[in-house]
Amino acid sequence: MGRLGPCRRCKTDMRPTADETIRFYREDGAYVLVHDGTLDGGANLRYVIRLIEREMQLKLKSLGYFGQGTHSQERFHSGQPIDEHAFARRTRQLLRLPLAAMAARLMAKGVLGPKPGEPAFENLNEKTGAATLKEWAISYYEANEITCPGSLNVLERNRLFRWRRIPFEYLRHNLQGSYEIPVKVECYRQLLGKGHPLPPLICRCRGWDLLEGYHRLSAHEKVGSETMPCVIIGRS
Repeated sequence: MGRLGPCRRCKTDMRPTADETIRFYREDGAYVLVHDGTLDGGANLRYVIRLIEREMQLKLKSLGYFGQGTHSQERFHSGQPIDEHAFARRTRQLLRLPLAAMAARLMAKGVLGPKPGEPAFENLNEKTGAATLKEWAISYYEANEITCPGSLNVLERNRLFRWRRIPFEYLRHNLQGSYEIPVKVECYRQLLGKGHPLPPLICRCRGWDLLEGYHRLSAHEKVGSETMPCVIIGRS
């Protein structure tokens, strides 16, 4: 989607921090959300919008997204009218929350956290068979709507799957040059801090390259985990 032209209708400006500017307005039968600011603010915003959608009992359908650097625009269709000022005001309130409070609110409302249909993992261990681990990994991808073709191909074409606790140092390199959404990492950090286990990471044995679980790995780093559960695929 290309850049939108200026709108003559009333726009609501929100400046939750000195670095973030958000506008929400109606244009040509759609609602437009414009963000200028930081990468972290834009990444967290998508979950804030999901929360507001639930709170205001809305059903938003994305009509197109454009993003470049720290600027993004997204158009939405809503089956019912939206109070633009109320929507803007609530967005401002949530974005101004400290990261820990924002994460707690998103988990409490079910925006972040375990998803419906996510397979149980508490009984997985070193004795779990390869076929069971493979089935678990594929089910986890399906429940979380992970569609990366390369990653799925690795799961589907391999037969050797093992569950092990792996030292963090073996996996640290996966975080170099990667970007993790702050509020997602904070959610996982809070769960670990309360003693709740997280689903195992999924990685290759060769090179300890991560296929899935970057946010959980980052959370483990923040709480100082020395080892973490992993489903390991293939041979070294």
